[in-house]
Amino acid sequence: ALAEAPAGSLAASISYECYSVVTSGGKTVGQLVGDCVIFSPAVALDGSLELCLAKTSTVPVNPAFKEPTMSLKEVKDGKTTFSVLSGVITTKSSGASICAKVKSAGTYCPAARY
Repeated sequence: ALAEAPAGSLAASISYECYSVVTSGGKTVGQLVGDCVIFSPAVALDGSLELCLAKTSTVPVNPAFKEPTMSLKEVKDGKTTFSVLSGVITTKSSGASICAKVKSAGTYCPAARY
């Protein structure tokens, strides 16, 4: 089912296609489902840590994108891309948060994919 956005909110006037920006191999395979976070450790990490990001209930979700995933936002030559993060993806709080192991600095976003 599609998430219901509050009347008058920005999400209420935007369809899920606008969030469908997650790519793999040059093809759209998913969409963003929450706010991104910039992860920037002050020192190099010896190992990875678990990063959990909440899904936003007001983001309309394409029903074809059922698998939770984490995406990595990258800007190269003025073009922004969101790629599927490799590795094990888990959920917490009955699916309200999407979690992944991260070690490198970057901008990470909760997403859903095929």
